[in-house]
Amino acid sequence: KTLVIPVITSFNPNDDIKINGLIVDVNEDGLITEPEFHFQLEVNRQKTGPEYSDNEPLIITRPEITFTDYTSMIVNDPPTILSAIKITENDKYTSIKSGERVRIFIPEDYQDKVNWVEGMVTFEGPEYINEGSFDINVEEHYIEFTPIENFALDSAITIHGLLIKPLDSTIKN
Repeated sequence: KTLVIPVITSFNPNDDIKINGLIVDVNEDGLITEPEFHFQLEVNRQKTGPEYSDNEPLIITRPEITFTDYTSMIVNDPPTILSAIKITENDKYTSIKSGERVRIFIPEDYQDKVNWVEGMVTFEGPEYINEGSFDINVEEHYIEFTPIENFALDSAITIHGLLIKPLDSTIKN
């Protein structure tokens, strides 16, 4: 992909241009941790292709989310405690940052079948989460928390006590 920036005047020595807030849309499976990727620059179009590369790499990564065990439900079951959810930070680059909301959604295909229920939620692992910042949004089908510090590389937290309940009798294997 190419971003073209028309310049209407010549640069003087030591002039620079800063581009802030550039949004990059990342493919869900487009992780880039190695080899490092650098933005490239072409100037004047007198040479086709990139002439210069950025000194800092662009890293695209994500944490891993897993259930510690499976959870099964039967139609008309009362609210059921899910097996614990474990969130593990990437082992090379931090992706979960202090002050940034983290949301875990019920998959769209199941939002009309189950939903979250308020319960006693606890966290196991490093104290990245203030339990008072944990919120359940039943209408939007997600739980949310805000870390109070960046997750360390390859660290993990486990969330216990999440409750879900069947909404009607349409649940099938």
